[in-house]
Amino acid sequence: MEHLRAFGEDGQAALAGLVLLLGSADGESLVPPLAADALAGADLLLICKPGGLDTDGLPRLRPIGMPDQLRMLAAAALAVTVRAAAARLLSPLHMGVGFPNPCERVVHEVSAVLAHNPRTAFLQLDIRNAFNLVSRSAAVAFLTRAFPLLWPCLSTVYLGFSPPRVYSWALGAAGAGSGAPGVPLSRRWLAVEQGVQQGDPLDPLLHAAAMHLAVLRVAAADPSAVVRAVHDDFFVFVVLEDLPAILRTAAAAGAAVDAKLAPSKCAGWSLGGAVAPVGWPALWRGDGVRKLSVPLGSEAIMTAAVDDLDADHYRLTEAIVSLPRSELPSQLLLLRLCAGPQPNYCLRALPLTWSARLAASVDRAARGGLRRLLTDARDAPAAVDALLARATLPLA
Repeated sequence: MEHLRAFGEDGQAALAGLVLLLGSADGESLVPPLAADALAGADLLLICKPGGLDTDGLPRLRPIGMPDQLRMLAAAALAVTVRAAAARLLSPLHMGVGFPNPCERVVHEVSAVLAHNPRTAFLQLDIRNAFNLVSRSAAVAFLTRAFPLLWPCLSTVYLGFSPPRVYSWALGAAGAGSGAPGVPLSRRWLAVEQGVQQGDPLDPLLHAAAMHLAVLRVAAADPSAVVRAVHDDFFVFVVLEDLPAILRTAAAAGAAVDAKLAPSKCAGWSLGGAVAPVGWPALWRGDGVRKLSVPLGSEAIMTAAVDDLDADHYRLTEAIVSLPRSELPSQLLLLRLCAGPQPNYCLRALPLTWSARLAASVDRAARGGLRRLLTDARDAPAAVDALLARATLPLA
């Protein structure tokens, strides 16, 4: 979007007027149908998911729809306008919108609940491919009732006469689009029949709204349960005997908004070491679980997880320090921008005892790397200590 800043004063004013038009009710009548149809489209970007191939032997892909920049400006303006009100509407059950560091908040709340009542059973729920399959009609209906100013934009993009679409390039059999030098690829478009476009600034809000309908239903089914969610990651705390009923309710609530549970990612666990309820259909973890990429469980599980995090950070630091000495500026930038932030999420999210242990290891690796890069045996110890003190890497 940098080229948009090159407009003069009149151009900036015209751009602001166009953004206001696209986000207002007048846009439905004043924007030509062909232009509206183009604004509802997005370029398709496919990103390979980590974890290797899928069960069919093909790469696991995440489709990202990158909308037109004018539509992104209008959607971003609307998202910022309603963000604080949306956070109040969805919280405390859902923290996917408007909360800084929502994952860390939920992780610490999970730990607090289990510490307060160790006999509580924990259920971790995950939705399969939720962003691309969730019911956008349910999300739009929920949001536009709460925030009517979103209706013109959402109705035009997601509920128009033709479905939103993504554009891609494909190789043909011969001729145009065959991939021959100098021959352009043929452009194709695909209708988006379900879900939301992950490049749309309103996408997190749309997805959270649809998921919130499922979260509300799960919470209402058992008032004694503690339910929290960050987008398609659900966490439920309830007595062990009620876990099967909660799992069935979650499956039905998800299906109502076209969201299906991912059995391979749904798991139960009891801090007290209880066995799974009779007929339990999902996974059952004996020693602990990993929630939002953070481990929770027995001392053995936590020790192994923190040791792995420590080893990963140490390997990254060593790889940076081992680069040729001619790359010193790049090495310092990599330490600051890669090795430094890598463990920050876990340092903020782990229980204090374990985050302190990880922080000590990270500090040792960082100090050792800087000492090897910037000092040698000729430097006085006091000067080395002063250098390392000045180069302390912040957590954020």
